Amino acid sequence: SITNTSSESLGLDGLDGLPFIMPAGFTDVGIKTMRRIHEAYASVRMATKHVPFYAAKVLAHDEAEVEEVRKGNFYASWLSQGGNLLPLEPYYDSDLIFGANQDLVTPHNFIEQLVLDRNVQVPENKLPCAMVPFNVKLEPNETMTLVSLAGMAPNEAMLKGFLAGYSKLADFEQESRQSRQLIQSLTQPAFMVSSQPALDAYARQNYLDNILRGGVPELMPSKTGPTLLHLYSRRHGDAERDYNFFDLPACPLSSGEGNYRDICQNRRSDVWLYPDVLDKEIRMFVSLLQADGYNPLSIKGYRWCLCKEHDPLQWCPAIEPAARAAFKNLTKKSFLPGEVLHWADYYKVEIPDRSQWLRDILSHCDIHLVASGHEGGYWIDHWTYILDMMEAFDAVYPDRTEEMLTQQKDVEWFFEPAKVVERKKKYVRRKNGPLQLDAVVEGKDIPANLPQVTIFGKLCALLAVKAVSLDYDGRGIEMEAGRPGWNDAMNGLPGLFGSSTCEAIEALRLAKWLLKVLPQMPDTDLPAEVAKLIEVVNQNLGKAYDWDDSSKIRESFRRKIYANHSDKIEQVSGTRIQLLLEGIVSRLEDGLTRSTDSSTGLLHTYYSHIPLDTKEHADEYAPDGSVCLDIHQFEAKPLPLFLEGQVHWLRVCSKDKAAQIYQAVRKSPLIDKQLQMYKLNECLHRCSPEIGRARTFSRGWFENESIWLHMSTKYLLELVRQGLYDEFYADAETMLVPFMDPKVYGRSILENSSFIASSDCPDPKARGRGFVARLSGTTAEFIQLWLLLTVGKSPFSLRNDELAFGLEPVLPAKWFTEKPVCAEWNGTEIQIPENAFACAFLGDILLVYHNPDRRDTFGKNAVRPVRYRLDNEPEVAASAVTPEQAEKIRRRSVKRIDVWLR
Repeated sequence: SITNTSSESLGLDGLDGLPFIMPAGFTDVGIKTMRRIHEAYASVRMATKHVPFYAAKVLAHDEAEVEEVRKGNFYASWLSQGGNLLPLEPYYDSDLIFGANQDLVTPHNFIEQLVLDRNVQVPENKLPCAMVPFNVKLEPNETMTLVSLAGMAPNEAMLKGFLAGYSKLADFEQESRQSRQLIQSLTQPAFMVSSQPALDAYARQNYLDNILRGGVPELMPSKTGPTLLHLYSRRHGDAERDYNFFDLPACPLSSGEGNYRDICQNRRSDVWLYPDVLDKEIRMFVSLLQADGYNPLSIKGYRWCLCKEHDPLQWCPAIEPAARAAFKNLTKKSFLPGEVLHWADYYKVEIPDRSQWLRDILSHCDIHLVASGHEGGYWIDHWTYILDMMEAFDAVYPDRTEEMLTQQKDVEWFFEPAKVVERKKKYVRRKNGPLQLDAVVEGKDIPANLPQVTIFGKLCALLAVKAVSLDYDGRGIEMEAGRPGWNDAMNGLPGLFGSSTCEAIEALRLAKWLLKVLPQMPDTDLPAEVAKLIEVVNQNLGKAYDWDDSSKIRESFRRKIYANHSDKIEQVSGTRIQLLLEGIVSRLEDGLTRSTDSSTGLLHTYYSHIPLDTKEHADEYAPDGSVCLDIHQFEAKPLPLFLEGQVHWLRVCSKDKAAQIYQAVRKSPLIDKQLQMYKLNECLHRCSPEIGRARTFSRGWFENESIWLHMSTKYLLELVRQGLYDEFYADAETMLVPFMDPKVYGRSILENSSFIASSDCPDPKARGRGFVARLSGTTAEFIQLWLLLTVGKSPFSLRNDELAFGLEPVLPAKWFTEKPVCAEWNGTEIQIPENAFACAFLGDILLVYHNPDRRDTFGKNAVRPVRYRLDNEPEVAASAVTPEQAEKIRRRSVKRIDVWLR
């Protein structure tokens, strides 16, 4: 909380009316207490007049005890006129300015009153503001500048020193330039120059937003080698979901926690943009998969811990006892690298080479990955983005894919003290009928770690569990752990014995991908219970599908895993694993076929299931005392159409089938004909409110028949992956944010929004407008889409066991420049010629396409690469470069690639 007041408003003399800040946590301290504080410490003065005075001590309520304020939030403003900086006193009570009206739109009091009485401000129990009204007279052609700073400081001394560094307007302008340069540097991997300036700018802003959730991967030393620290990573921080609050440590190299699914999807293209990450992110997310088929919700990332055999003080350059004690206390437990730098800042320790000093400390540290939480249930889809990561790795490192999957046996098994409840304990009778409730319960003990495995082994274990997690008719994955999938607005569906075909398709896609990239299945070491599970699942897949038998296999396996019965290793032959994957493909393809709606030609995405045969358990009761039920038969009820199911279907079907799906979607209620956009779902009014919060919204609003940008961008991405380029570009005109009419969209066309109100919205003025600007998976979808359009699916490939490089852009003629364009690349001004398209490749290579004929790079009359030039080397007159040049490009030893299209 930020609370601002002034010495003058407190009736104190001699402090020049300069603003100061009540530190965070100060909201219980009243005006009288503040007077006493400043009477006691009024002698503490700043040497330079332009720097505000900040309270360094507070009294706890009316007690005489004085305690030190360690940190606090601050806000300060200056008026620059004629070269001088004049400090301004902020108001902190919005009621004083806006009046009783809380809309914060019209400042009624400010308009109506000549003088605002600071003494009537209330410094607590309100959300504080920081506003600086002032009187100024400007002569003709005279200018003035208002400058404000807001932030947090760990102590008064650091804050004073920080603010003392600003003595003239140029100081602030320099900071602003540094900020812009930082953003330019961070977003360089999304650099683009086309004939569409809005698209170029959107690509960079979209990338910046993706960084704010997925982070920038930075390799830091540790005893086990380079370890990833994702700078800037955090949760959404959006107002529409209060549980998405974000928290960033107040230190350099700051990295916050995020949810598994969110950061997995936002990082899924990282290897394209930061090739040095190799397979490290894949290993991190795979290691967090649990043996029961789920994963922790929240990931804090890696923490460093100095090995006990080392005395931390050997790295402590401080002399003062307090600083040395703090350093020892910091490094005796796990820490973030930036916390060590923060220690040096806090105690003003001068270190000649801070970077090398930090790296030396970290290189002697062990690391551990911190994750936890499930919020009462597990989502069924979090693992699905791992395959996108592996596909990206295969596009850049096709010669290392098999090694990534099968060579390193270092993948751990995550366990949390929580268990997925068996059916007989979570099927309960309530007033309105049977429900599935309390599907995950806290346990007391965490089982000991299972033996480490390869990535391939872990994925096979995951698929084996998913193969026996299908619904009653074998069409979708059951929501048997209390949570839905991507569309968490269907949060009531798990209680209705719900299932989803999306995750079944993703399991199908993963099994097919493994069969493709590993033509020779390797023998694989697995924990004994996992090996037995695979054998039992193979037997199950060889028979007609039976829901009860499959569920018993899953529950029996979990009982053993939760009891930690599996501490031995067994080898599963490649033949048995191939049988598993082929059996999964066969079963899931059959379920997919049976999930198609014959009347629309589209896929049913969600099912609820009505119990037909229920018996009461005499000895099983739910936590609330409800009777538990034994259910062996259900009737499936498909929900209305959702775009989500069609997106996943496009990932596994043929191009011809994809074209049919596209036409069927255009004819279905999923298309908003007025806006020419794709809706999240068709009308839900025939559904019970029990399906979840989506049903509570008006039509066309939030997750009910609105245009959900994340899902519609997913759909556009799949059109490109399927080669439906004409269809994609037709839809892009109305569906890509930078091409929207800002007057209709209602906000900057450089930023995404959570959803767009559709034509079904009861408010005509809202239709077509974007609502709730927030970080979302839309950014990750566009980045992957952008990569496909600019370089193709697989720029690197294997030809005759040698690395090959060849570009396959999917760019329309109108995106190529019509005249030369000046742009900044890597801090230097460059010129992109006419009839060209430029973009970044692998993060820091400038790629320039030359298209003198100005034709599309797709379709019947397409132009394609015929000549390459790497830096200033001789041109290569071919559609691809040599293996040696391909490796040079992948190492980023090349700084620029020019490609001529014909």
